[in-house]
Amino acid sequence: ITRNLGDEVYFRLIEPFCSGVYSGDPTQLSMKAAFYKIWVLEKEGGSLVGGALRLFNQNRKNPGPPRDPRLPPKPKVSVTCLSLTNWKLVDISKDASTGLTKLRYSTPEGNRNVSARHVVLTAPAWVLADLLKQSAGVTTLGTIYSSSLFPGRAGPGEILLLNYIGGVTNRGIVDQTHEQLVAQVDKDLRVMLLKPDAPAPKVVGVRVWPRAIPQFNLGHLDKVS
Repeated sequence: ITRNLGDEVYFRLIEPFCSGVYSGDPTQLSMKAAFYKIWVLEKEGGSLVGGALRLFNQNRKNPGPPRDPRLPPKPKVSVTCLSLTNWKLVDISKDASTGLTKLRYSTPEGNRNVSARHVVLTAPAWVLADLLKQSAGVTTLGTIYSSSLFPGRAGPGEILLLNYIGGVTNRGIVDQTHEQLVAQVDKDLRVMLLKPDAPAPKVVGVRVWPRAIPQFNLGHLDKVS
């Protein structure tokens, strides 16, 4: 990664991602075992960009199977993508007479009303999961918003967070008490996600596994072949 994309991409993207997904040491992970599709790009094209261009050209020459006839037909009119910033959604309602969804926005130019047949709402990325950066002094590997993924897992006004801490680069964590682990995770969350003066957490449970996630390190494929 550093050879193709540089140190900054490694420290800001790859290291947090590998720590959160594999709980491993990215300097020891096998690219072929852990990220095979990316490994193929460099192998086939000589570089990540060269491999991506090669794959693009191959797909153009050899298109995929025809469109599934069970899918709705493609629109015959052109579709315009319009991105508007600083528009805050104030109200959303259904128009019973037309069946359209009515949206009212607060914009820099004043209130605007929009009617649409279909509306897609995308939740912020942090609602699903948050891979936390160790470079910010945070040792928690990742946090999943369980109550957002599975409604009903938290009481009214509460959010259930599932946190992961430890990994290959922090093996000593298994020697800490449950109270110490809770305190460390709470400290990390107040740096990355919560307000410093947020109420103390309600601890649902703590589980410690000395050996948990398999590591696809260099030589892994030779061992399983």
